Amino acid sequence: MKATYLSLTLALISLVLFTSCGPDANKPTPNVNSITLQKTAATLQPGEKLELIATVSPADATVTFSTDNPAVATVCKKGVVKAIAPGTATITAQAGDKKATCTITVVEGKNVSIFNKLDGKKYPSGSTIDYVATITKEEAEFYSIDLLFSVIKTMNYTAELTFDNEFDGSICIGQCQMVKKVKSYKVDEPVEFTADSEEGPVKEKGNMTSNWLDFALSTPVGETYKNRVTVKLFPEDGSETLSWVINVALTVK
Repeated sequence: MKATYLSLTLALISLVLFTSCGPDANKPTPNVNSITLQKTAATLQPGEKLELIATVSPADATVTFSTDNPAVATVCKKGVVKAIAPGTATITAQAGDKKATCTITVVEGKNVSIFNKLDGKKYPSGSTIDYVATITKEEAEFYSIDLLFSVIKTMNYTAELTFDNEFDGSICIGQCQMVKKVKSYKVDEPVEFTADSEEGPVKEKGNMTSNWLDFALSTPVGETYKNRVTVKLFPEDGSETLSWVINVALTVK
């Protein structure tokens, strides 16, 4: 009789374990072939966020994110990085035994950043901006670049622009000036950069927040105009020069 009860008890335990775990309980974790991130390095200012997108094979593999320096940058389970304080942090995306990393450099916010309306990001001094757009033939005749100066504190600057290729168009830093076939342009008179309102950098306020660089293009339909623009701002108080490199690629459709 005892043997019968023992056999029945073991059978019930086996049934419970089988039904609770289900048919996929012992399914092995699929082997991960590869994982990559769309960025391997990025520069942010404190408070800025960046979503890292992982491409993994197989596509249904689980990806986890981690940071080696949460005092500098944190990352959530969805891969959204938030810059905390100046320094460097490595964000790791892992699936199975495969890893991909992105080095996040957090820099102190300078007085002026450039806000790119195309990607919705701010670029501090020292950044390279890839400005890629498709425009119509009509827009090409006088195209205003969608880059805005985002200013924290009102200050006076002089400015210098240099172009890898000759530039035709309008430069509006202080007063607007139409130019043709120039490779350098200087604004020697100090220009007041007006701080943005709390509504953010898209708010048009002051001389420098919109329409500061207009391209007059004769590029045929189906071709791409390319130029590299270096922008330098020299503070009147003699503090650090601010600079950006803008790689412009405008395809005329």
